[in-house]
Amino acid sequence: MAGVEKSSGVSVARTLMQGAPKFDQGYMTTQLEHHLGADEYVTPNKLAEHPAGRVVGTLRRLWRAKSMTEICDDMDAFSRDVMFDDSLVTMQRKGHMRLWVWMTQKALGSWDFEPLLVRVKPLGSRTLVHITASQALFPRRSFLLPPTLLLPRRLGLICEITACVVGDLQSGKIEWVRVQPHNMPSLPSPLRSLLGQALAVPLHATEPVWSLAPWQWVGEPFWADKRKAPSEREAAGVDGTLLGAAAGRAGLLSDDALDAMIDYGLP
Repeated sequence: MAGVEKSSGVSVARTLMQGAPKFDQGYMTTQLEHHLGADEYVTPNKLAEHPAGRVVGTLRRLWRAKSMTEICDDMDAFSRDVMFDDSLVTMQRKGHMRLWVWMTQKALGSWDFEPLLVRVKPLGSRTLVHITASQALFPRRSFLLPPTLLLPRRLGLICEITACVVGDLQSGKIEWVRVQPHNMPSLPSPLRSLLGQALAVPLHATEPVWSLAPWQWVGEPFWADKRKAPSEREAAGVDGTLLGAAAGRAGLLSDDALDAMIDYGLP
């Protein structure tokens, strides 16, 4: 990627060398790109044109998901052993991350983030996508729990979200996600790992058991739809009632393929 400037990104080396003498620009630009790693900075209005937009869009849909159905829509973009690391927990498996996102959404409320600046750093066979974002939590407020009515409607903070993609940005799998809020310390790494294992492993291992509950009565039809035969899922997908945007694709999958895509719990 050295010496190549994307139309939708900003080459740091080329920007620094704009005022240099013409005879020095080529050599110095190459040297700067070598030392700086040929980073690209992409502004939000250029994300739609840049391959990093797929990664940012996948993460944002995961943040904004309101049900297990919506969470599973983009699970195919993550590797099975994806590592998820934030200021509270560290976990390393797609099924663990899926259930953690679902639990935080149900317990705390709705999440979202708005990218402010994206930095793309190529690392050979992998690429790091650093997102400086404005993250928001819309707390769950209910008359059934009067103290929650005292919470503000929106809690906002600036955070750094980093994703590591194996292969190219357009089709590679995300194998690592790191979330670090600004001005907020993280728990020590061993404690984060311990909490991640304690919260996610038992829930994931017993998913085939507790998912038998009638979750569809509380607006979670995912597990009831999943227990249908593939032919029934395909028919449900035609009406868009199985997995949202991924309904048609998931409806055609066998049970084993669907379990692998979402990393379903152990039988």
